[in-house]
Amino acid sequence: MPALTLIEKNRKMQLEFKTGTSILNLLCAAEIKVSSACTGCGFCGLCRVKILHGEASALTAVEKSKLSSQQIQQGMRLACQAKALSDLAISIENPVNVLKWKKLHSVNKTAVNSQDQYGIAFDLGTTHLRLSLWNISRHCRVLAWTAFNPQFRFGADVLTRLTAAQNSVSDALELSFLIKQSIKNALQLIAKLPLSIAQIQQLLVVGNTPMLALLSHKNFQQLLDPKYWTQAVDCQIDDVSEWQTFLGLQPQTLIASAPPLAGFVGSDLLAGILATGLTRSSDCALLIDFGTNSELALWDGTRLWISSVPGGPAFEGAGISCGIPAATGAIYRISPKPDNYWSCQVIGNVAAVGLCGSALVDAIAHLLANGELKKNGRFKNTASNEYQLSLTPIHSFALKKQDIDIFQRAKAATGAAQQQLFKAAGLTADKLSRVCVCGAFGQFLDVKNAQLIGLLPQIAAEKIELYENTALTGCELLLSSPQAFALFKQIKVQAQIVNMAHALNFDESFVDNLYLQPLLLEK
Repeated sequence: MPALTLIEKNRKMQLEFKTGTSILNLLCAAEIKVSSACTGCGFCGLCRVKILHGEASALTAVEKSKLSSQQIQQGMRLACQAKALSDLAISIENPVNVLKWKKLHSVNKTAVNSQDQYGIAFDLGTTHLRLSLWNISRHCRVLAWTAFNPQFRFGADVLTRLTAAQNSVSDALELSFLIKQSIKNALQLIAKLPLSIAQIQQLLVVGNTPMLALLSHKNFQQLLDPKYWTQAVDCQIDDVSEWQTFLGLQPQTLIASAPPLAGFVGSDLLAGILATGLTRSSDCALLIDFGTNSELALWDGTRLWISSVPGGPAFEGAGISCGIPAATGAIYRISPKPDNYWSCQVIGNVAAVGLCGSALVDAIAHLLANGELKKNGRFKNTASNEYQLSLTPIHSFALKKQDIDIFQRAKAATGAAQQQLFKAAGLTADKLSRVCVCGAFGQFLDVKNAQLIGLLPQIAAEKIELYENTALTGCELLLSSPQAFALFKQIKVQAQIVNMAHALNFDESFVDNLYLQPLLLEK
């Protein structure tokens, strides 16, 4: 039988295969992890491998749309599309991020002792997981970690994961188990600290509604039915004793998820509203949590106007030919230099692997300002389907027309939602006093670039606040403050959901916002 040789930095291994097997299926069968977020249809463009020698099937149309001409010349392929036809040697160009919890903050040593009570705050995001140890007695964070959501291999967006769970009982169970195992791994890190597991009194989870439903293995099917999108969905964890046993927690430890507002308005947004104090003033304020499912909240002084729109995975770097999530190796800021090369800042200060969402905003904004890109998203050179972002003479990334199209649709949905919320609330842009931008995508944004292409409202930059993770902060407040829980409940009462599927002229607003130009809110 022919064999596939996988060559990596520290190992070389061979796998026998049957001719015609896709490289991705072959690697998965051998339990070799490869970045993939579209269940093998090629949309995400993440499962890139390089053919070092041997014969593979011809390039597919999907590969031609996702790979740059330079990548194709170098022998790059998408593992889900390329089939092995003979002895083959490959290297994995975009290795999967192994689930490892990384510290967000150093240990607050004064908050670790044998007398205090503690709680676990857990933000269950579509792309990222964030967990912290919270000192309930002293009302302070001890330590926090972050990791990639291992559900990523079932799809980058919530709809793909919900569909996978509905179509397969085993996949539904696996989607829940992956998160429980992630929490268990984090608790093993906490066990190294000088405190007893008996001191952990609570585990509280916040997240978007689909993630909470998949975690609890409960009512996730409802979220594929539009009638539930604006209705309350029960995502509460029922099998608490089983969780306690699995995680190694005490029988008295409270385990719960903060209830979401509706099908696509999660408790992560509500926690973010709590953390930013959005409703504590009579001033008009807007909160945007960008993501695969972008959630928005507009406070008019007495009422919250809340909605969500499917932004798609572009903000997370998925589906973009040169894109990766915001993690080590991701370019998060990029700008042109006078010598026609581009300077960049990379998470972790390592070699650049690709662009995350905030760098994509920078690249598009600079190309627009320089005239290389038109407002409709077409390159000035209409004969070209890509633009090379050259960091050095031998290191570059190609930004493809299709990448810009995908980003434009994500931006248009969010921009149209902002316009519709202002109309629903009867507010004008001059009333806006604050804009709170949340999430992994938002924390790295260049505000001026985001405003230039219509991602954020045109207000003074000092009125725009960038937050790393308001959901985790809000979850921590809920752990130890009865007043915070009372405010959380009040926020739910004050909320008015605006269903964009029923919003008048939303489609027209969406089309207008496809253009790369400043966002127009009524004045």
